[in-house]
Order: sequence, then C-alpha cells, then structure tokens
Amino acid sequence: SRFNNVIFQNNSGAGGISAQSHSSFHNCIFTNNNTGGTGYVGAVTITYTSGPTFINTTFTNNIADPNLEDGAGAIRTSTGGSFNLINSIVWGNSSPDYPNIYIDNDEGYESISYIMYSDIEGGVDNVVSEGDGDMIINWLEGNIEEDPLFEDITSDLNLQSLSHCIDAGTTDLE
Repeated sequence: SRFNNVIFQNNSGAGGISAQSHSSFHNCIFTNNNTGGTGYVGAVTITYTSGPTFINTTFTNNIADPNLEDGAGAIRTSTGGSFNLINSIVWGNSSPDYPNIYIDNDEGYESISYIMYSDIEGGVDNVVSEGDGDMIINWLEGNIEEDPLFEDITSDLNLQSLSHCIDAGTTDLE
C-alpha cells in the first residue's frame, strides 16, 4: 500500500498505526498520537519482517506509555521489522526510555534499517537497538540533528525559513 499526504493525528490506544507490510508513506505526518496507557509506541509499530518506507514524513509529539519500558515515541520495531527513513523529521516525541526510534529484534530474525537525509532529534544515539536477533542500522549520508524550526510544534508543522531541513534532502530516490 502507498499512503500519500496522509495525516495520522490524535490517535489513542495503539498509537498511530501498526505496519505489518512493505507499505510506503510519502509526505505524511504522524503527530499527537499516544498509546492511551496501553502500548509501547506513539506513532508506528513495525513487526513480523515488515519493511515500510517513509519519505518526506514527519514524526512529532507522539507519546508512548510512560509506564512501559522499551517504548518509543516515533518508531518501534520487533520480530524482524525494518524500515527506510528518507528526507524525514523525527523530533519532539516522548517515551520513558527511547524518545524516537527503538529497534527490538528477537533471536532468529534479521532487521536491516536505513536512515538517510533525515533530521533525528538526538542523532544516531537516539536510534537504539537491543535484542538477540541480527540488527543493522545503516546511518547514511545527509542526516542532521538540528531543531527543524517548525512554525509551531503543536499546531503548524511548516518549517521556518531558517530551518536546516530546507533543501537538506535528496531528490535521488531510486
């Protein structure tokens, strides 16, 4: 499935979505999603050898259950889940352990994820991997760790003119 220009906003319970396929998300926004006290991730859970791709996608203000360990505000993978993150922003999410991205892989599974030309709060140190399975995080060229300078992080995710994200992505998406 391909999702274009979709806003996943104000979802509660299991967070934004559970991706169990090789879907692609283009120009999407995941914002103000929360677990409602029942889950590990605010925005996207990726499981069972799924591998979605996120291009020009923003993750902000997503909240994982503050009472559960091993959660993530933006993206959490398990059981062989992987992802591609390109030209995207992951900023201002919260979880007690890993605010942005947490990769938990079980023994017997392989997880290979790619992050490029994206703005990740906390940089590569905020992309955490744990577990007994094989995990590879490819932190590729063009990634930055700069405040994206949203007009208003709670209501207007347009970028201010001084944002380091403007023209920082790639158009080579082949």
